[in-house]
Amino acid sequence: MLRNIGKKIAVRALLISGVVKLRRIFFQKKKVTILLLHDPTPESFSSLLQALQQRYNFVALEEFIRLKREGKLYRLPDYAAIMTLDDGHKNNYRLLGAIKKHSVPVTIFICSEIVTTHRHFWSNYSIPKMQLEALKTLPNSEMLAQLRIFGYEKLKEYPERHGLSAQELSEMAASGLVDFQSHTCFHPILTQVGAAESKYEIEQSKKSLEQSLQKSITGFAYPNGDYGSREVGYVERAGYKYAVTVDEGFNDENTNIFTLQRICLNDTGSEQENIIKATGLWKYLKF
Repeated sequence: MLRNIGKKIAVRALLISGVVKLRRIFFQKKKVTILLLHDPTPESFSSLLQALQQRYNFVALEEFIRLKREGKLYRLPDYAAIMTLDDGHKNNYRLLGAIKKHSVPVTIFICSEIVTTHRHFWSNYSIPKMQLEALKTLPNSEMLAQLRIFGYEKLKEYPERHGLSAQELSEMAASGLVDFQSHTCFHPILTQVGAAESKYEIEQSKKSLEQSLQKSITGFAYPNGDYGSREVGYVERAGYKYAVTVDEGFNDENTNIFTLQRICLNDTGSEQENIIKATGLWKYLKF
């Protein structure tokens, strides 16, 4: 309780002090900030978009990629920002109202073999954080074996779905504000699988989504943010034009287009906390 009170006081003090604003001016004005959420509530998402729009100019990820490849990033506005979501959780559909209300373009990186099915995301299971982090370090086959204890089966169709439905994908895409790109087939940690499986997850998700969505899939997000030179090579050779990580930082003409940096926001964090997180300042705080 006392720690939470102290955190709230510190967050408010930082915002009042002007440090957050100065951080934004000196580090973000001429760079592109790519933000990441996963499964926020519609209410918190709408409130956050409104607050961020007072500080950043949102642009579409595809526009940033086009201008970066053309060497014309100078055409982007100052304080350019991009909103992304990972996985394709079913509740992302409920964000469409806020996306339309604030007219913010959003890119959602989806798992091709989980959306439109009743399969589950292993990351959705109630596993203690320390135990989950330990599981992520295991070879994928061992990780899956451990996850069975919690009721997760990779190919099982459950009564309740976790991912977006085909109708929801279609309606969101029709808004003209939501773009879907690839996040592998089943969300494995690619560095923990063999070369053949890593290559398959990257290539097949692209093929599957292009067939189901009837559009070109040009972007990729590394699950859990884990990647190596092997994955970067597979992504490039598969025909993607860019890939995003969870390496924290901002992007400019010198950033590798296959390892673009993103700032992770907190789905359940306060608006004030996420305003600070968006500047990259949060990592220096000890809460």
